Amino acid sequence: MRQFLILGIFIYIYKNGKTTTKEIAERFEVSPRTVYRYINSISEAGIPIISKCGYGGGVYIMDGFRLEGLCYTEEERKKIEKALA
Repeated sequence: MRQFLILGIFIYIYKNGKTTTKEIAERFEVSPRTVYRYINSISEAGIPIISKCGYGGGVYIMDGFRLEGLCYTEEERKKIEKALA
């Protein structure tokens, strides 16, 4: 279950751009602390997640990030891109 939430959070951020941990927590019905832990897991997996505090801050994936280079097959890449469309 945990891995599905982590993937869901990644997809949510990837599709929506900048968001807040509060929005993510509400969307996935988890605590903000859980969101921080999962964002850390995404970051440790090699996804460049940026987090800024304060007014105008939020969580987003670094500009220019592409799914290429992650460990998956060509078929899996196509499925991921289709899901993100």
